[in-house]
Amino acid sequence: MRSSRLRGGDLLAAILKCEADHVSFVETPEAGHGAARTPGLESLRSFLRENRDAFADLSDLDDDPRSALGYLNRHNGRSEFLIENDRFEDVVGGKQEAHLLKTSLAQRKLLQTERGDDGKERYVVRRTIGTKRPWLVAIDARVLDE
Repeated sequence: MRSSRLRGGDLLAAILKCEADHVSFVETPEAGHGAARTPGLESLRSFLRENRDAFADLSDLDDDPRSALGYLNRHNGRSEFLIENDRFEDVVGGKQEAHLLKTSLAQRKLLQTERGDDGKERYVVRRTIGTKRPWLVAIDARVLDE
């Protein structure tokens, strides 16, 4: 029985192709059988649905934003949920899961982003809350419609 052996260059090329294919698969928002495979997405949706009443509506002057879990806002004609980054990470299962989910949502135009001074895309934005302008994760409300 004859075994086939890969030369060093062929082996390296095969490994690099495998790694590139894996990265491409992970970055695809709808990997697999058409179902969203992004970690944390269902946790985020559940959190938004179950806690919607605990979000301060920034268009309602009676809502007290200081005690809110997050904020409901209108920005550029769209409804959005605003959540502090630490809370977002807790909801979706950690820092790594949060980054993957933000990347996926941004690709699908369901997350507001800003360009930093260095030209890199940020997944947090500034919004005016009372007299403050905190950095927040701004999620398009359409995330619940998918």
